[in-house]
Amino acid sequence: MPAGRTEHRFLLVCLAAMVAIAGYLFVRSQQPPSPSGWEWETKPIDSQLSPPAEDDGEENVLIFVHVAGQVQSPGVYQLPKEARVVHAVEAAGGFTPDASVDAVNLAMGLVDGQRVYIPPLGTEEDSLATGIMNINQANFEELQSLPGIGPSLAREIMDYRARHGPFASVDELTGVSGIGEKTVASLREWVRVN
Repeated sequence: MPAGRTEHRFLLVCLAAMVAIAGYLFVRSQQPPSPSGWEWETKPIDSQLSPPAEDDGEENVLIFVHVAGQVQSPGVYQLPKEARVVHAVEAAGGFTPDASVDAVNLAMGLVDGQRVYIPPLGTEEDSLATGIMNINQANFEELQSLPGIGPSLAREIMDYRARHGPFASVDELTGVSGIGEKTVASLREWVRVN
């Protein structure tokens, strides 16, 4: 094949690639950016939705997260499993003016069923700022922010502390009614005792 034809075809391929890239960039520029730059779709859910699909290795697996406290629209939201606390707060409309923003680790990853609680200003900062909660100092609302801990288990933890004193180790959580080895294993990365 003559050299001129090869160069001509090469130029046509390059031109086609440039047109495709320009088209893609134009379409992307028409989408409004999100405040933090992340592009996942979040939406509040209602109680009639089915639970999220099990992680079968596919991308786009959603989790349910309850966002409570000092946010504009508290509620349960569907988020991608890669989402962080900051994404849950944004899904709930952002902080209220009374939110104690520094009391929460906004970079902490989320798990299905987690409750993210944003405390009001004036609340004593907890070790939540580091992403690890001291279960001997956490209050009722803070305990509920732990994965798998709802109001009833938070109350049981507080009652156990009142009867037996501070926890000596994370393993001692198995002494709390309703908390077994599996729950303690799932909490181990989120809690400490000193």
